[in-house]
Amino acid sequence: MKEAKKTSFSMSANTARVLERNRLLSDRSARLNQIVARYDMLVANERQMVAVLADNDFLGFVIAEWLEVYPIQLSLPWIVDMVYQERKLDGYDVPDEGEYTRLVESLKKLTLTQQVALVELIETRRA
Repeated sequence: MKEAKKTSFSMSANTARVLERNRLLSDRSARLNQIVARYDMLVANERQMVAVLADNDFLGFVIAEWLEVYPIQLSLPWIVDMVYQERKLDGYDVPDEGEYTRLVESLKKLTLTQQVALVELIETRRA
């Protein structure tokens, strides 16, 4: 019979700690519950972020009035910026610079899926 060779590999310190923690954990279902709870917190936080943005009046205006002019494929932060700049040049009422900057920065943090969900949420609320 042929002698088996041992394979050597290295892990990051974080991976080693995770493996060690899981090996020593007596109740594996508790660990799974912990993972599920963390994931649930992450999803709830993302939904909250989208819900807060959906309450923004200027964003609601942009989606209700301008989304047909600028298709969503152009990205929501870009559309908001275009509408803001056009309305500001024409002398219409727009949010102050700080509020506008916070809105655009928040929109840039969203994934494309979250942007679409945000648009759907605002359109549903306005229907």
